[in-house]
Order: sequence, then structure tokens, then C-alpha cells
Amino acid sequence: MLLVLIKKYIWILLPILIVLIIVAAAAVYISTVLGRETIYDGVFIENVNVSGLTTEQAKAAVKQKLNRDLENVNIELFYGDLRQKIDLKSLSYVFETGDAVKKAYSIGRKGSIFARMKEIMNVRKNNVNISVASGYDKKKLRALLEEIKKKIDTSERNASTTFEDGKLSIKKETIGRSLDIDINQKLIEDYVLKRVSGVIKLRVDEIIPKIRYDNIKDIKDVLASFSTVFSRSQPDRSHNIELACKKIDGTILLAGEVFSMDKTLGPRTVENGYKEAPVIQNNELIPGAGGGVCQVTTTLYGAVLRTNLDVVERKHHSMPLGYVEPGQDATISEGYIDFKFKNSRDYPICINAFVKGNRLEIRIYGKKNPDDHVVKIRSEVIEEIFPEEEEYIIDNSVPYGEVIYEREAKLGLKVIVYKEIYNKQGNLLNVEKVSEDVYMPIRAKIKVNKKYYDNIISINNRLSEVYNE
Repeated sequence: MLLVLIKKYIWILLPILIVLIIVAAAAVYISTVLGRETIYDGVFIENVNVSGLTTEQAKAAVKQKLNRDLENVNIELFYGDLRQKIDLKSLSYVFETGDAVKKAYSIGRKGSIFARMKEIMNVRKNNVNISVASGYDKKKLRALLEEIKKKIDTSERNASTTFEDGKLSIKKETIGRSLDIDINQKLIEDYVLKRVSGVIKLRVDEIIPKIRYDNIKDIKDVLASFSTVFSRSQPDRSHNIELACKKIDGTILLAGEVFSMDKTLGPRTVENGYKEAPVIQNNELIPGAGGGVCQVTTTLYGAVLRTNLDVVERKHHSMPLGYVEPGQDATISEGYIDFKFKNSRDYPICINAFVKGNRLEIRIYGKKNPDDHVVKIRSEVIEEIFPEEEEYIIDNSVPYGEVIYEREAKLGLKVIVYKEIYNKQGNLLNVEKVSEDVYMPIRAKIKVNKKYYDNIISINNRLSEVYNE
């Protein structure tokens, strides 16, 4: 009976049976696929096929391949004649293979059954390649670049002038070089992290000096000069004069630049080469560091006036000097009084200062123009100011009837200095007032015996009474 029923309804049961078999087979297949403990097919890490591998097997395979790749990476740095190869292992290069393997293993293991199967089938068909994150010790690359920087970096040097036996020569400038570590580290890092071989030209900044040969190549003419004389009997003062000349000799001023005598001379200290010599202070000569530099300043002032340059800052001494006409001097006091002038010409000029024997001379070099004029400086004393009566100092060690002058009396002067401009034919074109200075008179300072002083005062009083009568 059962057999009859099966035969009668077989055509109905067969399709159901087939469906059940297919469903069962699919379930077994899906269960087998989803229960797989190895990485699914179509998964690559850094182009290494890790399909069917366990995580540990995948790590080993990938590490082997990456380490082999590292050995084949050749990075070379260069600049000029310098060549430097980089060994990635020396930078403590590391790979994050663990994260990549975890990502590879996670493919097809998230979401619903259908989502997982869809991802597994898609990866099997289209493949997926996972990159391995890497890193290196940035401090080691920076240390390498710092060593390279020491070999590459050079300081810039201005074009300069030198004078030998009155002959001017010009030395060309030196272009400076500076390797920027930060910029180059970023440039190299791109190759390092991608593990790409290559030859990298290091980026080096050029430092252009302010004064170039082309700027000063036409400096050859003496525009004006001025000289003064000094006594060689004071060796320390003579030393300071020669040292100050060396400090300012060869100084180049581009158009519009301002020269500072105080800054150029530097601190007037023993450490800076200066010696102690007489300086003027409160109308008296007293020992002071750098005594004699004022004569160099005055001589430079004379040359500047005759070159017809703009004087920016200048102050006269408290009393007239023996080596220059009144009103044509310039004093200087470190950090307090300066002498400054501006290169008011449209081309560079150069200072030449030297000592020959007991003569100090300063020349201003530049480029002469056909229409340059001749400048003459003239001092005119418009008033003489008489000093007050002598100042007496009682000193009983002085014999009666004798006087010792500690300071001679000096007339005060009111002086106007003029600048006369002539053309090359000798015709006066213009007269300019340069300065108006007042040198206060100086009282004589006398040492005398007390008894003799009283006698002098008594005589003066009697004379005054007679005069008043």
C-alpha cells in the first residue's frame, strides 16, 4: 500500500526532495565556509597571497617578503660632490604586519550570513591587497641629516676690498649654503615609508651676501682724502690710532647705508685690543681706554666732508684740537656719542684708512662722475671768549714765589664751518654752512704756596682799590 502511494505521489515528492537536498548541501557548504579558520581566498598582503593561511603563517610569509624588499631598497642622497646612501635597517625600520594580518583575517567575518558570504565571494572574484603600515626612527634620520649639514653648510662672505701699498684690490663674494633639515626629512621620508629606491637631490638654500662683486667692481677712484699728524712719543695712543684704522679700513657702504664709527670700532677694551692713553674729559686729558680713536674719527670726518656725503651725527670736542682747524673735529664716546654719515651717492663707496710714519690718512673710494665738484672746507672764528680768572690750588710743597700750572688757560671760540663747492674750472658754485660750534673757555689751574697765594690776593685787592679810586 505504501509503495503504491509513493508511486502515485512521486512526481509531487521528488521536487521537494531535491530542494531539501540542495538546501542541506548549501547549509553544509555555508557552514563549512563560514567556519573556516584560515584567511579567505583572494586576500593579499603587500602582494603576498595569504589565501588559506593561518594568521601566523601569513605573518611569516609577509615578513619574509618585506625583509627581502628592504634589502633591495636603495636610497642615495646627493648634493654637489657629496653622496650618502641610506640603509633602512639603520633607521630602525619596522612593519606593522600584525595589524595587516588581522585585517586580512577579518574579511568575510562580519555581519549577517548573507553579508559575509557576499563579501567572501566578492573578494574571491576580485581580490584585495592590504598594505602594511611601517615606521622608522625619525631621530636617526635627523641625526644623519645633521651630520650631512655640517659638510654642506658654509657661511656667506661679502665681496671685499683690500689695500696694499696704496693699491686697491677687490675679492669676490662667497655664496653661503644652508641645508634645511625639516624640508629634507619630509622629502626623504616619502621614499622611506614607501620603500622606494631613488636618488634624491638634497634641497640646500643659497645665502646671497649683501655685497656682491658686481656691486663694487667699479670702486677705483679716490673721491676725497684727509690727513692729520700725531706724535709717536705716546706708543699706546699710536697703537690705538693704528688699531682704529684697521677696524674701519675696507668698510664698504652701499648706496643709502649709514656708517657708525662707534659700532665699527667696537668696545674700547683691552680684550678688543685697545690700550690706555690720554682722552679729553671735562676739558682735561686723563688716561682712558682707546685714547686716540677720536683723532681717527676727526680724520674720517674731514674726508667725509670733502667727499660731500651726508653727515648724520657728529659732535665736536669740548676744546679745540691741535691737529685740525677749529670746528672740523668730531668726538666719540662709547655708547654715548657717535659719528655717523650716510652714503648719499647712488653707488657704493669704500673707506681706506692707514698710518704712515706719524701721518694718519683716510681716503674715500668710489666711482668718479664727470660732473663731480671740488669741495673745500673753511673754518671761520667769529668770536673769542676769554676765560675766567685762574683757579688756585693751595699746595705748600710748592716753593714760595713759584707757580705750577696744572692746566693752561685757553680761549673759548665760536666757530662756523663752511663747505665751498667749486666746479672743475675753479669757479665757486655754492657755499653751505656745515656747523656752528662753541668751545667754552678753560680757566687756568695753578698750584701755589699758601703764603704766596695770600700775598697775591693782597696785591690784587690793593690794585683793585687803586683802580676803583
